[in-house]
Amino acid sequence: YKDKISKGKKKKKQKLGI
Repeated sequence: YKDKISKGKKKKKQKLGI
């Protein structure tokens, strides 16, 4: 569960960075 949230946050951060 924690890993899934971490992956989601990383993906969101990448989208914001782009």
